[in-house]
Amino acid sequence: MNVYVEKQGANGIEGRLTAQQLNAAKACIFAAEVAIKESERFAGIPALSVPVAEPIRHAEALIQQALALEPVQGDRAVYQETAAPKSLKTELKQALLSGISFAVPLIVAGGTVLAVSVLLAQMLGLQHLFDQENSWLWMYRKLGGGMLGILMVPVLAAYTAYSLADKPALAPGFAAGLAANMIGSGFLGAIAGGLIAGYLMRWVKNHLPPEQQIQRLPDLLSVSGHRHLRRGQPDAVCGGRARCVDQQRADRLA
Repeated sequence: MNVYVEKQGANGIEGRLTAQQLNAAKACIFAAEVAIKESERFAGIPALSVPVAEPIRHAEALIQQALALEPVQGDRAVYQETAAPKSLKTELKQALLSGISFAVPLIVAGGTVLAVSVLLAQMLGLQHLFDQENSWLWMYRKLGGGMLGILMVPVLAAYTAYSLADKPALAPGFAAGLAANMIGSGFLGAIAGGLIAGYLMRWVKNHLPPEQQIQRLPDLLSVSGHRHLRRGQPDAVCGGRARCVDQQRADRLA
């Protein structure tokens, strides 16, 4: 009996099962806490779903339990290998459409918030609050503008990169989108940054040595950067407030 393992983690799908292995499989065990990617490949195969740590504790028992499963009713789907590699044009098109598809909900939500704020101002005669800084209607309008102008560009870049290199490209793509916002390059900058991040992370995955430490480097850098960002935000806010207080005191003394 042969056992084949396909990993779906932070580096995407590793050790992908071949069509021959899937078509000859007697059963499969899903040890996961999240949704399985491309689960349609396993259609018709008797499946057993368990927590992630279960195969480590009771490997042999799980295999016997999976082999004892009853066959799935109906015709079993025959999985075939994918066609030839995609052309560069097709790959770029799919990456761009993937990024747009994830950005569309933000566009819709932001536009809806802006429309509702305008409608409230017109119906209830709140035009004075619409432009009054720090009023509730002004902040509500800014929420929609923030979705449209700030968050949408990083999401577009992040999922454009994700389409090319899976999870490791999400954080670099998001960073590229933030950079596009900072320099004012907008959608074009987000698309270019997402493509660069995606192809760069794909190169890293395919060409770096296979040692576990090297493979985990992008994830470790992403986590470390996120932690430093979270820690730096309170410092920046407190530092900014402290400077304002000092300036006010200086003005009073003057």
